[in-house]
Amino acid sequence: MKKYILFILIIAGALSAQISKTGTTVAGFLKISPGARSTSMGGAFVSIADDISAMWWNPAGMAQLEGNQAVFTHSAWLAGITYNYGAVTIDLDNAGVLGLGMTFLSVGEMERTTEASPDGTGEFFDAGSFALNVSYARMLTEAFSFGATFKYIQESIFNMTSNGIAFDVGMLYETPFAETRLGMSMTNYGGKLKLDGDDTIAPIDIYPDIPGSNEATTAHLSLGEYDIPLTFRVGLSNDIMENEQFRLTIATDAVIPNDNLIYANVGGEFAFKDLFFVRSGVRNLFLKDVDGGFTIGAGLNFEVQSFDLSFDYAYDDFGKLNNIQQFTLTLKF
Repeated sequence: MKKYILFILIIAGALSAQISKTGTTVAGFLKISPGARSTSMGGAFVSIADDISAMWWNPAGMAQLEGNQAVFTHSAWLAGITYNYGAVTIDLDNAGVLGLGMTFLSVGEMERTTEASPDGTGEFFDAGSFALNVSYARMLTEAFSFGATFKYIQESIFNMTSNGIAFDVGMLYETPFAETRLGMSMTNYGGKLKLDGDDTIAPIDIYPDIPGSNEATTAHLSLGEYDIPLTFRVGLSNDIMENEQFRLTIATDAVIPNDNLIYANVGGEFAFKDLFFVRSGVRNLFLKDVDGGFTIGAGLNFEVQSFDLSFDYAYDDFGKLNNIQQFTLTLKF
């Protein structure tokens, strides 16, 4: 297991010499992980993906789920941004697992300012992002599963919106080498997004230097098109200690995004009788000029009548930007 972890970390470190493309994509909310459990493990989760958040990390992991599940995640993100995620999976028995998820991100109302009214015009607007995904996964063999996701994406600000579609694919393999799990996923493969709407229509004087020209010719401004955050992940995980009382799982992911350098995430989970959990990790290893990156969290499983409930908490350090705290409630029925 140490050799596999070292191999992934060496590759990630060597490839991190690439030129960064930070800030070249839109729909950045697609990069926010929706599960407190996976977040508290530093984002090293593509080869574990054994809960409903697999729909985001690696859709192939949904094939491991037994019964139906529902989840809700809330996070007060940076700069007053609110992030919410909800999803449900349906166990189709031998036909696989079907999932539906929704992501909402909102920055709240802001007052409009102009050059003439820098202190505000009295007019307010808001901005937000939304994604709807449908996922499907199935075990192809006893050790190998495959999953895919179709995703609709929308971002809006004031009177403008952008819409697009994307696809995720993933695989999960239980290797014969000391029960080491191998996971791979490609997320957000799709077209570019472009804002359009009433705010792109503006009066323009085509010939400002010619007296008597029409100063209010209606023009439709064409804004630029931008990529969404395509990401490829490959990771390994192993239960290095497991008995009736305790389980210790470690995992590492190499992450290859289209808008940054390659980096690695490392994390672990300690479980007591699968009732109480303590987790921690480090994300964004090998990235330059990164502040923070340490994560920690805990979880609790309990039964309520005929339902199984799980509550998870994650603390994610962002250095000078302070931190975010994430809460996830999962219902199994």
